[in-house]
Amino acid sequence: MFKLSKFTSKKQQRLLIWLSMACAGLIVIAILIYLSALIFPPKVQTASKQIRPIGGADYVLGKPGAKIKLITYLDFECPFCAQFYQTVKQAVKLYPDDLEVAFRNFPLTTHEQAERLAELAECAGEQGKFFAVADQLFDAGNTARFAASSTTAMIATLGLKNDQFDKCLQSAKYKARILAEKQEAKAFGVIGTPASFLNGLSLPGAYPLNDFKRADGSQDKGLQSLIEEQIEKSR
Repeated sequence: MFKLSKFTSKKQQRLLIWLSMACAGLIVIAILIYLSALIFPPKVQTASKQIRPIGGADYVLGKPGAKIKLITYLDFECPFCAQFYQTVKQAVKLYPDDLEVAFRNFPLTTHEQAERLAELAECAGEQGKFFAVADQLFDAGNTARFAASSTTAMIATLGLKNDQFDKCLQSAKYKARILAEKQEAKAFGVIGTPASFLNGLSLPGAYPLNDFKRADGSQDKGLQSLIEEQIEKSR
């Protein structure tokens, strides 16, 4: 009986080792696929539905009414949104008379602070400081650790009216709007951030400014080339 028990134990150990190795291999493959998707964003495609046009409620960079319109859904806790936010700002500098960019909210449920940070930006926005706050949030590195002390310092730095700002945050004044934008984006096929729409084209992921080479060696267009294509079409 002892020998049988010992044999069974060794067999179980080998099985556990094999299962552990298999699980580790699957995890590595999943991580590689995930990182590849982040480094190489999915290819541009025609949007499945017409996106709500840029309106008065949107926070806009660039030239209002420009023919080239970029609508971007962001999560303030998303590091790839921070990366793409900087790319978009570069694009606005390159095409100040041709490009209008609107930013909308898509706080991911996996990011605990994303909704709170979106509310913070919206409350600052009613005092004309949306982009000043967005700059600070995305420059903060890990916005998940944007503590109350950081909020206090930001209010002082940006000259926000403290009472108005606090009242806005405490009442969750913009929560319904934020969640409505997220639901709207889902209807347009958005499942992650950043997600953008350029004159009817869907740009999922953090597209770089310049053209880039994909993992398979094929060349693909960056945001600058895509914008220039749209400018040519609009002439």
